[in-house]
Amino acid sequence: MIVCYFGTYSKGQGYSRNRVLIKGLKENGVTVKECHIDLWKGRLDKLEGIRDLKYSLSLIPRFIFVYMRLIMKLFAVGRYDVMIVGYAGHIDIFLAKILNFLRHKPLVFDAFLSLYDTAVNEFKVAGEGSWKAKIIWLLDKYSCLMADVVLLDTQAHIKYFVEEFNVPYKKFIAVYVGQNDEIFKPLELAKENNNFNVLFFANLTALHGTEYIIQAAKILEPYKDIHFTLIGNGPLYDKIYNLAKEISLANTTFIRDFLPYELLRQYIGSADVCLGIFGTTEKARKVVPCKIYDCLAMAKPVITADSLAVREILTDRENIILCQAGNAESIARAIILLRDNPDLRDKIANQGYQLFCQKFTPKHIAERLISDINVRLKKRLHHE
Repeated sequence: MIVCYFGTYSKGQGYSRNRVLIKGLKENGVTVKECHIDLWKGRLDKLEGIRDLKYSLSLIPRFIFVYMRLIMKLFAVGRYDVMIVGYAGHIDIFLAKILNFLRHKPLVFDAFLSLYDTAVNEFKVAGEGSWKAKIIWLLDKYSCLMADVVLLDTQAHIKYFVEEFNVPYKKFIAVYVGQNDEIFKPLELAKENNNFNVLFFANLTALHGTEYIIQAAKILEPYKDIHFTLIGNGPLYDKIYNLAKEISLANTTFIRDFLPYELLRQYIGSADVCLGIFGTTEKARKVVPCKIYDCLAMAKPVITADSLAVREILTDRENIILCQAGNAESIARAIILLRDNPDLRDKIANQGYQLFCQKFTPKHIAERLISDINVRLKKRLHHE
């Protein structure tokens, strides 16, 4: 199989999705021809710009220039069997539809997430019912309708797209996020102290429920050996940091930065337990964030909020510890449970790592995708 991986997607540190899929496809013997220009040069969390109409309009000339270059690049790609539009390609898919139509090849769109859910419900950059929100809603809907196959990260996310945007269920495939097993793998580090180290790292948005982690840390202050490290930045950093100051939190170290992988791996390797997400937003119920896969790949026990999305791939007290979303006391109890039960801690870590190796490496992630695409290719040829 020859895949044309198309679009303005990024493969930087904030975009493990594209790197994992491309690596996995290659590991399964697929020839990947990238028709690619990195338009974003960074992270998609800079959605604040959507509030500014002048900023949005200023992007139009840049898109036109980039798309002219992409068209020229596609001529050099040559033959391919399938075109995959990489994340985030909610605008790229429209150009891909036109260009791919001339070759009559299957078109796969890695939506990965809902722009509407992220921009309107999560980041609040457009008010619900506003004209901006309606445009983003239409972009989500019609970007999916343009594709023959749409990729999302969980079945819970697929259910949301079907119900919210009325897109046929048969279009979707759940392709879990996974992680690069050459970068994230068990790391043996000598412990520098006798603390029980609790690690949280993220782009601080409502999805993560970081305020509940701060409250849990306060509850656990009487346990002098428990120490929290919070790594990250983002829209809610000031709010979270000020909350910690208000309650005079003494057992938490803040690192306001997005750390490079090599340094982040050191912090994960030094942690006794890692924290996932605890937010109460709709999006929090539909996703399994990248950092959970990061920690599974490094054989670290993880605590995260219970949700249908998490239960698709993980089992409470077998390979993860689940607690209540938006509940600081529940988070604190889960931390104490793992602190006081080293055998359980080791079991969760080891079985989480084994599950990662069996299902969530790039090779395994792409293997299922290839199988599904091949089935659809055969059906397409049969109908033709």
